[in-house]
Amino acid sequence: GTRVDIPGLKGDTVYTIKVVPMVSGSEVTSATAQFSVTPATYDRSGYAFFNGTTTGGYNEDGTVKSNANIVYVTDATKDSVQLNGYTGIANILSESARKNDKTPLVVRFIGTINVPKGATSYPENMVKIKAADNVTLEGIGPDANISKWGFCFQRSSNIEVRNLDFYWYPEDAMGFESNCSRVWVHNNTIRTGHQDNPSESDKAHGDGGTDFKYTDYVTVSYIAQKLLYVV
Repeated sequence: GTRVDIPGLKGDTVYTIKVVPMVSGSEVTSATAQFSVTPATYDRSGYAFFNGTTTGGYNEDGTVKSNANIVYVTDATKDSVQLNGYTGIANILSESARKNDKTPLVVRFIGTINVPKGATSYPENMVKIKAADNVTLEGIGPDANISKWGFCFQRSSNIEVRNLDFYWYPEDAMGFESNCSRVWVHNNTIRTGHQDNPSESDKAHGDGGTDFKYTDYVTVSYIAQKLLYVV
């Protein structure tokens, strides 16, 4: 009943996974389970990689960049997780945290993440990410859900968003504007958004799944779009 996720493995490479149970602090080697896996490589075609540029906090072979910071976020820790003196995922991704820090950053979301502290009131429930560079936002496993909020990137480059399930967002699931560049959005699920009392009639189901303004070198690929009905 336990799920184990191993992100950051090199693509198209054979790995041997060995699971050994512990009883009273000792390994029971007679009960070892062993198997081989070959992780697939993400399709890196598209304009985000024009002229060989690598996007986000990963290397082209699927491993994490050697100097990257890695932050794990659950619903219980979204407002308490810390990095470089900043507390909460909204603050870690803020302009003040990112504008002078070019160190690659990988943020790994686990399970359902509800609206974090620091999200904007207008546009509603957006975490603004300004002046960021070399950032990957990714879901771990098949159930990483961004619930009722979204990301807004401004003046950011080398951004990757992958393996996340967005739903019931009032504004955008992902918005890129104000001179963003080198954006790779892939292998996400984008469900319908929702606003209880929209100020504009066409925003009852949110403003947009992916919204791009003044952004270049973009790849959007392997996106699942689904309607979500709540009864």
